[in-house]
Amino acid sequence: MNQFFVLFVLSIFLRPSIQTVWTNINFAWTSPSEWTWIRYGFPQTFSGTKVFTQHPGQMFLYYTPGELDAPIYTARSFGPGKKAFYVEWTANAQSCTNMELLSKQLMAQGQFASGNCWPNCGEFDVYEMLVRPQISSSYYGGPFNYGATTLHKGSKTSPCNCPAKGSSQNWYQNTQPMTSGCAAEWQNRPNAKNSLLTIFDEDSNGQFIQMIQDPVITQTGNTASFTMGPTSLATTKIYNNAQEFYGTFPPSSCPQGNPDPSTGWPFYNQEMHLILEEQSYTSQTGISGDTLGNYVVSSVKIFLGDFTGNVSSSTAVPSGTVSGASSASGASSTISGASSASGGSQTVSPTASDTGSTTGDLQLNTAAIAEISFSFVVMLLIACLL
Repeated sequence: MNQFFVLFVLSIFLRPSIQTVWTNINFAWTSPSEWTWIRYGFPQTFSGTKVFTQHPGQMFLYYTPGELDAPIYTARSFGPGKKAFYVEWTANAQSCTNMELLSKQLMAQGQFASGNCWPNCGEFDVYEMLVRPQISSSYYGGPFNYGATTLHKGSKTSPCNCPAKGSSQNWYQNTQPMTSGCAAEWQNRPNAKNSLLTIFDEDSNGQFIQMIQDPVITQTGNTASFTMGPTSLATTKIYNNAQEFYGTFPPSSCPQGNPDPSTGWPFYNQEMHLILEEQSYTSQTGISGDTLGNYVVSSVKIFLGDFTGNVSSSTAVPSGTVSGASSASGASSTISGASSASGGSQTVSPTASDTGSTTGDLQLNTAAIAEISFSFVVMLLIACLL
């Protein structure tokens, strides 16, 4: 009995950690049918707009009253569980760029509808240019030099919104790009490529969100990995567990941890829509209704974690059919330094356009198989020694 107990304990401590296997679902982001927008409470097509015609093979985000004057969003949601969203864009000097991830529940009720579930059902501001002269960046100077990441969560009476700046505790330790335990700032790059990857994942400490500016995405078939490149910048992991509620600690007005961290509410366990918008004022003038700003999206990629379905180059995953909620043991190593393509892999640099992926069925989770095999070998070897 003692020998088997020793074998069991050693196999746990010696096993390699399971890493999430990421799958590019080949989201057909250049197809107008994959997007929609709302005017007067009704979904709209893109007929009469320049979104898909101004720059063929890309998306053109702008603001013109009576033509395109509201955010556009993916017609379907993606998730729940492990998921990642990548956007690459180039903004002009007048752009007031805005990108968000909103839950399926919120979008079904209406993003701006009175009495909707906001903020309890979650709003994730991925990159929002605030254009408020009184809010300068912690790292980039004036208010027009950056886009902010902010989380909105909790109830309407106690919203638990993520503070833009840290408390006196400095629990985020002033680590760029973080500005609090659940907020960050990213450099605005007028007329130059910019890119962000937003990851919803989990490890032995709980569910977390992590973001990378200028990630390196290496892909073999549909299987992808995310690493850091020479210009990459990453947030710390924004955890949801018994100690913190997506990066919000006591003594703020938020609860000390999610009452039920296993649910992942309102981000990890939600299906999410990607929202793109050129806001109705520019970063130069701050005047509402200004039509000078615009940005061009050159790549959108959506990934699902530990996905076991089929993927084709022309068919994205239907909403609500994927559960990425299987847990990982051991510390996650989503970011593990720079890597290069090898053996038929495709590496997507921060400035590369989306060229698509191969078609084919996905393979089994080789990381999980490797862990089981490793543990078995360790136990066998120790049994021989004993």
